[in-house]
Amino acid sequence: MTSPSFETSLTIRRLKRLVMLLVFLCLVMGGFCGYLLHAMDRDYNAMVQRSITAMNLLHKLTKSSLGTQRAVLAGLVGGQLDNREEIVKSIGRSLADGRDARQELRLSGALDGPPNGFTAIESDARDYEAAVAEYLKLLAADKIDEANLVRHDKARVALNQYLDSIEKASHQLEADGLQAGEDYSDEVHRNSAVVLGLAGLPALFVAVIGATVLAVIAMMWVVLRRSGGVEEGP
Repeated sequence: MTSPSFETSLTIRRLKRLVMLLVFLCLVMGGFCGYLLHAMDRDYNAMVQRSITAMNLLHKLTKSSLGTQRAVLAGLVGGQLDNREEIVKSIGRSLADGRDARQELRLSGALDGPPNGFTAIESDARDYEAAVAEYLKLLAADKIDEANLVRHDKARVALNQYLDSIEKASHQLEADGLQAGEDYSDEVHRNSAVVLGLAGLPALFVAVIGATVLAVIAMMWVVLRRSGGVEEGP
């Protein structure tokens, strides 16, 4: 038959192992929670970077379209037909820059969410490019008056619509970014509370086990004293 002191020692060793296990679980839980918060932060930063890239591309679209329009005007102001080749090249470069920017914008996926601002931008850009192509065709045929009408009645209207779509997309992108920031803050707050609660459970268990250990030791001490296992003091 085992002695009470042996049983007490065995119980204490088991409790020590349990406490060590709970401490280990606490560390693991803390590491997992840290990884979870880091992943959330990484996703949010990626979204912010996409938004910044999209805003820069929208600025590039505005710049290229205005550059195209300046080149269109240059072909009609002061009869500068001697510079026709340079004007055509300038328009071609501006249109190519706009197409490249739209391609990058499409690949970024920053405007894919509803409302799909990229679809409107692409549609209006094609209308504007068609008007400019018609203008260039008339300019090449020396039909200056007709080219001027196309510039005023088609190209200018299409440009305004194109710029309006770019502006709307910029506003929508900004609003989406602000909303995403608020949602991210709320989600971090909620998840932090949950994470801290879960991470605190092992610590709570450790405290409960510690209190239990003390209670068991006290009870064993009382039992030993009553059974005469511990000598009484003088």
